[in-house]
Amino acid sequence: MPRVPTIAIAAVVCALSLGCNKRQDKKPDEPSTPGPTNGPTAEPGEKPTGVAEHMKEHFARVKAVRDAVISGDFEATRAPSRWLAEHGAPKNIPDPWIPLVTDFRVMSGGLQDATGIEGVALALGPLARACGSCHLDLKANIKYSLPDSPTGDSFRDSMARHRWAANLLWDAVVIPSNEAWTRGAEHFATTKLAPEKAAGIDELVENALFLGKKAVKTTDPTARGNVYGELLATCSACHELTGVKPK
Repeated sequence: MPRVPTIAIAAVVCALSLGCNKRQDKKPDEPSTPGPTNGPTAEPGEKPTGVAEHMKEHFARVKAVRDAVISGDFEATRAPSRWLAEHGAPKNIPDPWIPLVTDFRVMSGGLQDATGIEGVALALGPLARACGSCHLDLKANIKYSLPDSPTGDSFRDSMARHRWAANLLWDAVVIPSNEAWTRGAEHFATTKLAPEKAAGIDELVENALFLGKKAVKTTDPTARGNVYGELLATCSACHELTGVKPK
């Protein structure tokens, strides 16, 4: 697993990427309007526009890495990982944040230096968890509502529910949201997806169940980030093995 530097450092960057404002009396699980699953939305506030736009770009690249991992496309992770590792901060950020944003590039090196898609997934989990830690520390006002589960009985429908649950876990560590984590973890702990037979597929399906059950019992934010990375790597391996390319 790639070594990921101090997680709290990147949390500042992730908080800015979502256009954080100071939360007055909301809790992390309080729903309002869609949040991180569909990407960040910048809001007018204390931060200079240049900073908000720059950090939106950072979050967009992090999400691009996530989507490429889910699809089992290692090559597609390379460009956004390289961008994250090489891009610095705009000139108008507050001075105390400059070293933090610089260190974020070092942390992003874990993505860039990964030699396979599993390594990218395992580095991405803690990075996502860093965002959630910062949002809590800064009492960020993240607007979010828990999405409904897809319905239907076809294989395509079951894959959509799997993706829905994976998105919940992503939202859970980025926002963070205990409710989203619980819903996503329970899905993976109780749902055994049965794709077409392929060598090694049974082991991956069982591993997803194991990680889902592990996730249900996991409450520590750092551990949740690690479990998410492991599950992401498992999903990616399954998609690559079966040729399924989620949209």
